[in-house]
Amino acid sequence: MSGGYDEGYKSCPCFWGKKPGSLILELQKILPDLAGLSVLDIGCGEGKNAAFFGTNGSTVKAIDVSEIAISKARQVWGEVEHITWEVNDVRQTTIHSLCYDVVIAYGLLHCLTDEREIKEIVTKLKRATKIGGYNIVCTFNSRYQELDAHPALCVRIE
Repeated sequence: MSGGYDEGYKSCPCFWGKKPGSLILELQKILPDLAGLSVLDIGCGEGKNAAFFGTNGSTVKAIDVSEIAISKARQVWGEVEHITWEVNDVRQTTIHSLCYDVVIAYGLLHCLTDEREIKEIVTKLKRATKIGGYNIVCTFNSRYQELDAHPALCVRIE
């Protein structure tokens, strides 16, 4: 499972951009002080969400299956004190229960192979979330997707 994004990661300096996702900014409205939070960003890509949390004082474990994405994350963001970058497959990753204040799966679930696998991963991520914590999930679906910023991806999908 690579998600099919490696060509995009190779094609430009920062495929998904540097601004955090809109759902991340919505969470910040609820939690304006991110310092001290523990965050798991699974399927982090080049790390825009991880970097946002890390530079705002959260401790972040950022995981992606793509070695290219993690390499780009390190290049783009440098060594952010509170971020641990890891190449791993969410299906193989051991994630301990009740460890994270925020669990992010931004652009991950549509990369999985079937409904059973999605349910297993969602259950795994919910277990990792502390009681009272937050899960941020964003995924493509069968409806229209705004992909103008990613022309190479648009060609593959159409």
